[in-house]
Amino acid sequence: MNVKKIIYSIIREVQKGSQPKATDYDLTAEEFVKISQIIKQEEYVDNIGIAGTFVFYNNTSVTMKGLEFLEQNSAWAKTYRILTEIRDWIK
Repeated sequence: MNVKKIIYSIIREVQKGSQPKATDYDLTAEEFVKISQIIKQEEYVDNIGIAGTFVFYNNTSVTMKGLEFLEQNSAWAKTYRILTEIRDWIK
């Protein structure tokens, strides 16, 4: 599991107005909580709610630090876009 790529994807999903879930990434609830805690601690996204094994991305927004993270890892943007389109096409 590449945690940085999952963080990238979660930030992008929040930026698009989506509410990411553990099942989107084939993660356990515990794994998703740990990654969400990193995002919260690094202040990449505002207003993440974490309670036990539940994570809430309601009314969240990407911070300036989150935008900088996306920019620093912009090489993943094209791959991310293609994989998202494939995932949507399969559904």
